[in-house]
Amino acid sequence: MLEWVVSGSVLIAVVIALRFALRGKISLRLQYAMWALVLVRLLVPVSLGESSFGVAALMQKAAGLQDVGAKGAVVQEGQMPAGGSAGEVQEAVHTEGAGEGSLPAAAHGQQAAVGSLSSEREEDAAGDMFKAVWLTGTVLLGLVLLASNARFAVTLRKSRRRLEGVSCRLPVYVSPQVDTPCLFGLLAPAIYVTPEAAGDEVAFGHAVEHELTHFRHGDHIWALLRGACLAVHWYNPMVWWAAVLSLRDAELACDEATIRALGEENRAAYARALLRLTCGTTRRLPTTATTMAGSPRALRERITRIARPSRRKAGVAAAVLVLAAAAVGCTFHGSLPSGAVPVQRDFTGDVPEAVVSLAESSLSQFIANWNYDKTGLYESHVTVARIIGMTPVQTGVSFGNAGVDVYHMEYRLHVKGDLRHLLPAWSDAVPSLTGGVWLTEYRRPSYYAFYWEEANGETTWQLADQITSDSLFYDYRSQNPEASAEECVQAFAWEAYAQHHNGASVKATFSEEIPQEASDYVPLFLSRQVGAFQKTLTEAGSDGAITQAEITALTPVVTQEASDTDGVVVYRVDYRLQGEGNLAPLLDQGMAAETTDGVTWLTPENSPGQLFCAFCWTIRDGKQLWSWMGDATPADLQSRYSGQGASLQAQLDAFAADMLGP
Repeated sequence: MLEWVVSGSVLIAVVIALRFALRGKISLRLQYAMWALVLVRLLVPVSLGESSFGVAALMQKAAGLQDVGAKGAVVQEGQMPAGGSAGEVQEAVHTEGAGEGSLPAAAHGQQAAVGSLSSEREEDAAGDMFKAVWLTGTVLLGLVLLASNARFAVTLRKSRRRLEGVSCRLPVYVSPQVDTPCLFGLLAPAIYVTPEAAGDEVAFGHAVEHELTHFRHGDHIWALLRGACLAVHWYNPMVWWAAVLSLRDAELACDEATIRALGEENRAAYARALLRLTCGTTRRLPTTATTMAGSPRALRERITRIARPSRRKAGVAAAVLVLAAAAVGCTFHGSLPSGAVPVQRDFTGDVPEAVVSLAESSLSQFIANWNYDKTGLYESHVTVARIIGMTPVQTGVSFGNAGVDVYHMEYRLHVKGDLRHLLPAWSDAVPSLTGGVWLTEYRRPSYYAFYWEEANGETTWQLADQITSDSLFYDYRSQNPEASAEECVQAFAWEAYAQHHNGASVKATFSEEIPQEASDYVPLFLSRQVGAFQKTLTEAGSDGAITQAEITALTPVVTQEASDTDGVVVYRVDYRLQGEGNLAPLLDQGMAAETTDGVTWLTPENSPGQLFCAFCWTIRDGKQLWSWMGDATPADLQSRYSGQGASLQAQLDAFAADMLGP
């Protein structure tokens, strides 16, 4: 709304400046027409398109600078700004108590968020109060204008007398209740004249022609829209000034067109009739009626313009059109979504500056993708981003001169534009005083794994991986539903460590015809398992490392159908690993070694490292659709289905039935 108010005020200022600068150099009709631009801007509360220049863009830049200056908490080297809640991980650890492995930062999660959110709550409260006052004023002034017009209409209906024999396209009435001739009525407009005007044939003809010109210009409709602008923008003195000047220009343009219709020879007679019919009169309470009356200053200007017509210059008129077009471009367009939206730090804490910078860069890239999205997924754009917390999560993934640290990052985004696709699914969206809403952690990874390595007394950091809260628990609890939140984060950290420290890659070389969903998911599943293998090696004190993993086959081991259109398939994931250093701890766990073309590979055989994945299929509209249901290792199957039978196949059958459901 602020953008609407400011852009409207700027456009009014531009039109007023042009009006005074070009007085007497352009036609009065063109001078009056410029107010149509203001009228549209004041009645249309949204921007028509976006631009990198103009009022909205300047406001966006100023708001960004003001927010940064107001916070005054830009992180210095080696520091980090205030932590919020660390999400489900911290909540789970805090619930378990301050036992071994608990997070010191967890106890301060809620407290740290208070400072960063309090100012926004105050802003929202002020915004609600402003809207309440604004709506109250709009309704009251609207009722006053409505009552004024209704009263005037009743007065005219009771006092009017129609004049017969008048050659006019509109009905003409005489009424002692009008101060000057006027045009009144929206659905059935009519001309009303004073008894004095009706008794003077020359003045009567000029008055009727004047009001007919108002009708041809549509001034009775513009008067209604002018009143609507005043009701909506009652608090803005610029709008009241614009209403006064536009009404004056309406009369000037009407005078000019009336003289053109009467003929130049009647210019002096028209001026005398205008003086005689308007001297000593004042305008009534605002109505939609046109009137020949006005302030002494306005009347003096009208007489002067009648005596000295404007000297029209085509070049000046063209320049006015160019300037008006530029003004429209600067005030009708909203700010262009910028991929360079600064990420503000609104937290404190002891986190390496490099870590914060990497997180900021990642969030900035996400914002850039949002703002420049070409797919139509986002019909809105981010104007401000704030990191409100970066809380470390203990993982223990640190050996020798390298390791992985995981941080839970909390942030808020100020989003403007078409919000219909956001609000239904985002219950905590908070309206903002400047328009738009604040969203917290919207569609963005909130857990960040940073790989660090020490060399020559210096520590370097890299962003190794990132994941959303939902995906973290969805992925890492698939094998062990009882896994704690901290264990899920630790598994995530180990996977990042294996991928980054050893450069382990996962390839799929099988040729079987399998569902696309399975071929997409299984490499990710094996990648997590590589992290678990690396954990085993490191914790055993081995210098071994997995450098490559290949999926060699997906073999169906169970197929069950619930009906002709629904079923489940459990696949055994056959893979092999290549590594370097001491890999004995994995052999001790039951993996087998085989040599192919002079290269030694480890295979799971029937060890705890054997992997199984369940995928459900259903037939809809003649197409077979697949979706992942779950995965397990032999140890998982044993713990879940040992009562179903001793054999692995019996446990797999039970696993498939469980995935298929009742």
